Order: sequence, then structure tokens, then C-alpha cells
Amino acid sequence: MKRFAIKSKYLAVISAISLTSLFGISLMNNSIMQKHSLLQQASSGVGVCFQRVTQSFTALMINDLSSNYLSSEFKSMTSECFSELNSTMSSIVGAKSVLNASNNITSDLHWFNSKMDKIVKLNDGQAIDLSDSNIINKYAELEELKGNIEEGIGKEIASFESIKDLGFVGMILAQLALIASMVSLFFKRKIDAHDFEQLENFSMEAEVSVNQNAKAKRVLEKLFEHIEMPHTEKFVMGYHGAILQENFDLNDKIIKMNTIGYEGSVEDEVHVDELLSTKESVQSEDTTSFNDSLNVVLDRIQDKAFTHGVMIDTDLGENFNVISNHEVLDQVLFNTIQFSMESSLNHNQGRKVVVRSKPLGGIAYCKFKILGHSFSDDELAIINGKEPKSADNVNVNLILLKELIHDANATIAVKNTQQNGIVESEIEMIFERAQIQEVKETPKVNIVKGSKQDIKRFFAQNL
Repeated sequence: MKRFAIKSKYLAVISAISLTSLFGISLMNNSIMQKHSLLQQASSGVGVCFQRVTQSFTALMINDLSSNYLSSEFKSMTSECFSELNSTMSSIVGAKSVLNASNNITSDLHWFNSKMDKIVKLNDGQAIDLSDSNIINKYAELEELKGNIEEGIGKEIASFESIKDLGFVGMILAQLALIASMVSLFFKRKIDAHDFEQLENFSMEAEVSVNQNAKAKRVLEKLFEHIEMPHTEKFVMGYHGAILQENFDLNDKIIKMNTIGYEGSVEDEVHVDELLSTKESVQSEDTTSFNDSLNVVLDRIQDKAFTHGVMIDTDLGENFNVISNHEVLDQVLFNTIQFSMESSLNHNQGRKVVVRSKPLGGIAYCKFKILGHSFSDDELAIINGKEPKSADNVNVNLILLKELIHDANATIAVKNTQQNGIVESEIEMIFERAQIQEVKETPKVNIVKGSKQDIKRFFAQNL
């Protein structure tokens, strides 16, 4: 039974999905029921409204010209009935054919009423011969439109009934899934409680056991089977194994050191401390090849430069290393070239970015010249750490460059120049140059333990 138990997190997900589905289907069914009821009312309303039209037409056909069905008030109420019906159907009926038929019957009814009024006035209370009048055909058209409306509403009602049946089935399935997940979660808790009780009893017996290492490993394995933390399990089990291995190695070394004739190597403590301090000072500073980083960035951006017709003129000189994290340095160089390219796109002639770098003693510099571009006051303010008047038109790459330059262990300066009538802007970055440090190996000495005769015998054999 335990082998087929689903994990708690999956049971919780199933319960949440089931509950959400149940809630959503309930809301959908309520909405469908409301529309279903409104459609049925609209279908009945069509019959009621058209019954008034039939009453007026019947009074005209039997020459009952004094009937209330031919009065203006009665016919006006008939028109209002169809207008309200048309307004209601426009919000609940989706079929355009039904809405068109409803609009047509409302507009044709106006002509039909006007025609009846005209016939009554022309005959002035006398018997009416309607054989030559087209009012009979108009009534037939109205009756046909009424039939189309009822047929369209009937189809929509049938469609909503099908959806309602599917929603009912969905609610039943969601309820069954929710009940099943809750029952499974309950039994999962019972199984876990039983396993934890057995594990507690096993740990109590292991406290007085001789081989506690193996039993501790078993306890950890059983515990992590239930708490479902794979990364924590990997770390703890690895750490536990490393501790056991260190203990075995230490015990083995202690036994050998107390054995006559054992030869071992011991590092001088002073030299070890010096070595560690030297290594820490070297490792605390990230060194990166500037030329390699710049070449990587140029490879990434060369396609875009070619597409926009921007010439990138580079002269890197000799290769050198700088004290900077390579990822941060790549990002700084990428944002700088990206900004330079976008700035050169403001004009159509001489789109060019010049890149120069050179090491100078303990520092190294890199200059970017953008031909035909000059920094605005807001851009200069951002680089100089001042508050700009408006940062809306400032290139986002320049803002990112200002934020990243400190992380890259560098400084930045910008300026606008003009030579031979050509305007250009210049970005200069100064880096701390990395110096190559050598770490000497720590000398090792051999220690020989034993009696004087054993030591004399050792020197006699090795000198």
C-alpha cells in the first residue's frame, strides 16, 4: 500500500485543481442557468408580442374597425413589446441571424401599423375589400420572421442544455477527484505517522548500538524518504559520508604513526599559513583577460553593426589582464559598445566607433570614440553622479554602464570633442592591471618514529 501512495505535494495539487474546477464549473452552470431562463422568457415573449399583431390583423380582416385591437394605443403597446424584446435578446442571444430577424420584425411592424391606419381612414368605417392590398403578404412576412426568431432561440436553448449537462458531469468528476485526493491525503498522513513511529523506535535502539554509523545512515535515508527534500538529502548524505571517511583516515593514520618505522610527511605550520594567506590574496581578486572579453563582445555584436552600417575600428595592442570579474567586465564592454552603436545611428554619414586599449604600468585604459555624437547635459550629469533634469531621453545602456562600472573595479570619464569640424564623444575607462604572482611550494619534512637503533638503521640505509 505504501509503494502506491502518491506524494503529499501531488495530492495537494490535485485537491487544489479539483476545488478550483468545482468552483469554476459551479459559476459557469449558474451563468448558463440564468441565460437559459432568459432565453425561455424571450421565446415566450415573442409569442405574446406577435399575438397582439395577430389580434389587430384579425380585427381588420373581419371589418371590426371599431375594435380596440385597431386603436393607436394598442398598436403602440405592441411596438413597445417588440422593442423591449429586441433589447433583451441583444444581450443574451449570440446568433446574428436571430438578432437580424428581431430587428427586421421591429422595423416592419412600424410599416404594418401605418398600413392598417391608412386602410381604416380611407374606408371611413365602410366594409373593406383587402383582396387588392399587400397587407396580407406583409403579415405573412412578419409571421415568417417570428418563426425564425423562435427557431433560433430554440437552438440556443438546446445548446445551453448540452453545455449544462457537460458542466454537471464536470462537477461530478471534480467532486470525485476532490474526495479521492482528500481520502488519499488522510491515508498518506496515517502511513507517514506509522513510519515515523517505527523510525523513532529504531533510533532509540540505535543509541545503545555498537555500529552507530551505519544505523545513522539508515535513519537519514528513511527520514528523507518522507520529507521530500532531494537537495538537502544530497548535501547531508554527502557530508555524512565525508565525515565517516575522515574518521577512518584519521584512525588509520594514528595507528600507523604509533607503529615503529612509519614514514610520513608533515608540512611546516609557518609555511602553511604563509601559503594559505598567499592563496587567499590571489583568489580574492578575479583576474580577466581584457582582450578576450572584448573579442567575445565584438563577436556578439558584429552582426548588428553590419546590419546598421556601423564601422567598429579596434586596435587592442598587447594583451593584458585586469582585476575584474569576467562576467561583469563582459557586461560593461557590451553595454558600452551597444550605447556607442545606438548613439551613432542618430546620423546617416560616417557611422563609426573607434576602440583603443593599452596597458600603462599598474593600470590599463580603454577609449571608445563615437563619431558624430555628443553627450547631452543629462547624460553627462548621470555619468558624473549628478541628478539629471530629465532621464526620459537617456539611453538605458548608459544608465546600466554607470551602475556596472564600480562592480567591474574600474573608473569612467566622458567628454565631447570637436576636431576639424567633426563632433565626437569619448568614453574612457581605467582598470587596475593584474600582476602575475607566483606561489612557492611548501617544503615537506619526513618524521621517523622509533627507538635509537631503528633511527640509526634508517640513516644507515638512506645516507
